[in-house]
Amino acid sequence: MGRTDTKTRRAVKTQLVEPAKRQGSFRVAPVEEESLPPQWVPIAAAKNLRDDISQMFLQAGIPVGTWGQGRAKSLIQLLEEVEKGLTTIEAKDGKFRRRMRIAKVRMTRGNMVLVESHEKPANGPAKPTWQLVSVKIRTAEDPRAAALRGVQSELDLEEVKLSVKMDVHHESKFAPSYPGLSGFCEYFTFEADGSALPLQDFKTYDYDKLTGDVQT
Repeated sequence: MGRTDTKTRRAVKTQLVEPAKRQGSFRVAPVEEESLPPQWVPIAAAKNLRDDISQMFLQAGIPVGTWGQGRAKSLIQLLEEVEKGLTTIEAKDGKFRRRMRIAKVRMTRGNMVLVESHEKPANGPAKPTWQLVSVKIRTAEDPRAAALRGVQSELDLEEVKLSVKMDVHHESKFAPSYPGLSGFCEYFTFEADGSALPLQDFKTYDYDKLTGDVQT
C-alpha cells in the first residue's frame, strides 16, 4: 500500500388541465406498443458450457483462442468468475460483454488518501495498480456490505464507519484480462476515516476465502 496527496474536486414540468366533464362519449382503442431497443441480457455461462461459449465468442469476433497467454486470463477463469458470482456474461445483438459491480472505499487521513500501489497475486509477478481499496461485489450482495468486506480482508480493520453518501458511476472498457471482450463496470464508492492506518507505507496479505488465493 502507498499514500498520495488528495485534491478536492430535475426540472419538473407541470401543467394545469381542466377537469373532465361528466358528459361525453368514449371509446376503447388498442394501445400501440413502443418499439424498445434491444437490451443486454445475461446468458447461461458455466464450465460445462465452455465449448458453446467459446464458439459464440469466436463468431462474435472475440479471439478467445489467444486467452490464457501472457497477461490474459483463460476462458475457464472467466467461467469460474461467473460461477462464483463475481461477474456476469451478457449478450445483445450477437455481441457479448462482461458485467461487474465494484465497491471502492476512499480512506482519508488529513490531506492524504490511501491507495493500493501494487498487487502481487499468489501465482504471478507484482503489478502496479494505484487504486482505492476495491472489491468485486458478489451476486445479490449489498454494495455497502461488499465495501466493508473489502476493508476487512485487505486492511484487517474490523471497525470501519462508511459514509452514508455513495457515489455511483459506470464505465465501459476493454480489459487486458480478456482481450476482445467488452467490459461494463458499475462502481460504488464510499468515504471512510483512515486515522487508524499507519503513517508509513505498509504491506498486507489478502486471503480470499472464495478462491483460496493469497496476494499482497
